[in-house]
Amino acid sequence: MNKKIIVLFCFFLPLNFVFVRSGILNLPSGIDEAGNFILKLITYLPRICLKIFKEEIFPFFEKVWGWLDSHFFSKFSLIFKKEVRKRKPIIEREFQKEKKSLIQEITPFLEKLKKMREGIKEKRRK
Repeated sequence: MNKKIIVLFCFFLPLNFVFVRSGILNLPSGIDEAGNFILKLITYLPRICLKIFKEEIFPFFEKVWGWLDSHFFSKFSLIFKKEVRKRKPIIEREFQKEKKSLIQEITPFLEKLKKMREGIKEKRRK
């Protein structure tokens, strides 16, 4: 029992500082208060995480994405567009070859499925 309390306290110790810093919860001074603190922590944790995500994490990633989009993705998209234009006829030929080979591979399987379906229909009729 004591080990569980110690493990829970060590797990929630870093979170304690977040909640105390934000002024929502006060640190517990005894074991009874620690249990109540954990219950309060469980109720406040989703709200705090959502608040942190909305106010700090999401704006940061928006800025990073904006920077990547303006500096990185725009330059590489031009390079990729040129390369795709050069290789478009080759890609189309390879696609047609793959399409034909796939049709040849699937046709026997589809015929087997048709035979199985007809067999099932005949069994239902009887």
